Amino acid sequence: MDGRSVVVIGAGAAGLAAARRLAGAGCRVTVLEAAGRPGGRAAWAEAAGVRFDPTGLVLTSADRHLLAELTGLGASERVLALGPGGLFQTHRGRLARVDASSRLGVARIPGVRWLDALRLVRLDRLLTRYRPALDADAPERGAPLDDRSLRDFATLYFGRSVAERWIGPSATCGTLNRPDDASRLLFLLRAGSHRAATPLALRGGVGTFLEELAGGSLELRSGAPASALAAGSGGIEARFGPDGAVLRADAAVVATPAPVAARLCADALAPAERDFLAGVEHVPGLALAVGLDRAPWDRPCRIQIPLADDWSLEAISLLPAEAARGLPTGGGLAVAIATAAFAARHAGAPDEVVAKDLLAVLARLVPAVHDEPSFVHVARFDPGMPRFVPGHFRKLARLRRVGGDQRAAGRRLYLAGDYLAGPWLEAAFGSGLRAADELLADFTLSGPRA
Repeated sequence: MDGRSVVVIGAGAAGLAAARRLAGAGCRVTVLEAAGRPGGRAAWAEAAGVRFDPTGLVLTSADRHLLAELTGLGASERVLALGPGGLFQTHRGRLARVDASSRLGVARIPGVRWLDALRLVRLDRLLTRYRPALDADAPERGAPLDDRSLRDFATLYFGRSVAERWIGPSATCGTLNRPDDASRLLFLLRAGSHRAATPLALRGGVGTFLEELAGGSLELRSGAPASALAAGSGGIEARFGPDGAVLRADAAVVATPAPVAARLCADALAPAERDFLAGVEHVPGLALAVGLDRAPWDRPCRIQIPLADDWSLEAISLLPAEAARGLPTGGGLAVAIATAAFAARHAGAPDEVVAKDLLAVLARLVPAVHDEPSFVHVARFDPGMPRFVPGHFRKLARLRRVGGDQRAAGRRLYLAGDYLAGPWLEAAFGSGLRAADELLADFTLSGPRA
């Protein structure tokens, strides 16, 4: 792309996806990251000499953008499939294996009524009817369907037991979104492609994978928080670092959480864009990671905890030693994601208090975590995950229209992040790729540099 320069602010999944796509097209890319390492919320953590994913991220075989990047790195062998029997769900304080790839499998989920499961025949009809509006890479196309909560939709069409025991947990566990106030689009956007998808973990962890994406031809400046960004006819000017250094570029991709993007780009955004960013809600996240030198599991497992069970956890990942770095053979990692309500109540609590409370709950389902763990690590994420309440995608559709007008007027500022697509790593990655493709298209339309 004739050596045009781009600054990418944020080295999370969205920022790295955009940066790599742009660098591959010939742009000179500089990535500014406020933290000491890339990865965003998915950056690896370290305790007792072990590197691990503090959020216990689980991918799926339908995450085509991420899997394509793994293939491009020549790292396809890293994929660890949960396989048959690797997905569990709680019911009355016990664990039960879940296979929801078929209506019969859903009917066998403890707590699901057979009569409700029979109503799932409607799902394929609904997905066929809605298919033109369902595009995970352009979720705003589904704005007309962004009219009710996931719980209300699922209960109306499939019954309360299916809503509480399958659709709710499958769509929201691990995202900190609640089925009772999340948009039904969260389920519809992935119902077709992810219903029979296989959950996956990565050897070495997702954080290590993202760190490797930051290598190669990218110029990454870690520990360099951007403080302000201005857009004009001459391009982009970004101020960063403690001394207010200035970086000038032809364009910028801002791949940060919405509150950070609103602050950095305040002077470069249209009023409607500022209003959208100010209205994005984030839920603080809290996770507990427990390392074990000896673990009773030798392959990845995932435990979903329905909201109706009223636990202080919403998801648990059980990962073998090879999903981290530094654990002995036969060891393992347990990562428990606290509910948004628990995280809010314990926002100011010391880590040791949080660890004690969550460990007690985790041990009820995974007793092995009490057997002399090699480390216990509390991770906090604020801002945490974006919320996708009904109406969010309709506002997103308006944001896209305004952004298109600004692009047509020559502004070369692009937003990326999970809040624009969905509360999943794959969605963040896709958002970054979309921003990069739009930027490259605009560069092409504007012709070669003078």
